Amino acid sequence: MEFNKSHAPKNRRWLFFSVAFFSVLFFGSFAGVFLFVHRNAPIMVKVGAASKETDTNTALTDTEQLVTSSPTTSVIATPRSTPRQTPTATASYEDISVLSSQLKSYLTGLGDNAGVVVYDTRKQTYYTYNENVPFIMASSVKVPIMMALFTQDEGKNEEPDADDASLMKIMIEQSDNNATNDLYTDIGDATGLSSYLNQIGVTGIVPMHGEWGYSTATPLAMANVLDNLFNATMLSSTDTNTAFVLLESVDADERNGLGDATADGANVAMKDGWVQEPDNLWAVNSSGILMWQDDSYVVTIYTKEQATEDAGKDILTAICKLLLPELN
Repeated sequence: MEFNKSHAPKNRRWLFFSVAFFSVLFFGSFAGVFLFVHRNAPIMVKVGAASKETDTNTALTDTEQLVTSSPTTSVIATPRSTPRQTPTATASYEDISVLSSQLKSYLTGLGDNAGVVVYDTRKQTYYTYNENVPFIMASSVKVPIMMALFTQDEGKNEEPDADDASLMKIMIEQSDNNATNDLYTDIGDATGLSSYLNQIGVTGIVPMHGEWGYSTATPLAMANVLDNLFNATMLSSTDTNTAFVLLESVDADERNGLGDATADGANVAMKDGWVQEPDNLWAVNSSGILMWQDDSYVVTIYTKEQATEDAGKDILTAICKLLLPELN
């Protein structure tokens, strides 16, 4: 067909609009794909000299942080392999019999001379027996002393100096009382410890001036202190990890009661305590965090008015023998 010059301008306009239309379609699709990929790409988290990829469904470990779109908001991972349990509702409370009727029967035989709290961090449920009865803390008070020291140093943008770090290590791992005397003085004695407990909102612990071992705590109060540590509520990830390393490294002869959970494959961060009471009977206790692959529990077991130290430790063993199979 002969080309008709009279139709040339109309054909050119048609060609121009066709090219423009398809160009917009092409580049618009490309931009959409780019935005989709960019918005859904894994977040890069830099830890030290290394970068790691993580998405919103991946549990963070050690000191990794998931940085959200807000520059002031971050979620600090809990230590070890246990994911942090973010509270979604008010915790519930159940009698210890709901967890184990045999355990309840055994505890009932002890009357007011024993108290137990088990906190299921995943279900956010407390299982309790005499949870609000005060007991002498003995060396279990060394855990909040350690946490108070970390908190005070963090408030000054500092880490514990070499001396305090060395004292803290032997206070927790070896339960050294002289080291505890020094650190208790460092944090401000009973006043400093009370201030820290007020900061984290824990009631039910009464620190004693000078005689830190005779401070008293309810099993529920001590469970709340440990839950605060487990959730890294106040401490930095670095100090939280240090606390867990120390509590998981307690000497073998200081691992009565809850230490038995290691045979069931749990990581156990714990502290025992025992002391002769003013009436010459014994207060013996075991407190800690038991961490299995999928579940973690805060457990506090306190006793008083026992004829001997060994009698108190035997009670810890008996309680854990009934309790641990219900947890794992």
